[in-house]
Amino acid sequence: MFLDSVMSEMCMKWMPKLKDYLRHDGKLTVKVDKAMYGLIQSAKLWYNELTRFLEAEGFKKCMTDECVLVKRTLEGKYIIMLLYVDDILIMSRSKDDRH
Repeated sequence: MFLDSVMSEMCMKWMPKLKDYLRHDGKLTVKVDKAMYGLIQSAKLWYNELTRFLEAEGFKKCMTDECVLVKRTLEGKYIIMLLYVDDILIMSRSKDDRH
């Protein structure tokens, strides 16, 4: 990820040791340790974390669309979840199952 020159100047004031990573055009090259909102990788990391949790709770990914997860309850009812970036749509006939 590249920080523009204004952000680079601010970073240099806070952490002068980052000067080694300053490019000739004034941009700073950094690598983040965690996903941050707005980064390209954030959506994929969130999806991986969320689907890992949902699969542990008994949901299964749809074979034709990995953003659709389905769970069949012990009563034979279905809970369907649709994931799109940071939006989730939960469908079930039972209000309790949606919660």
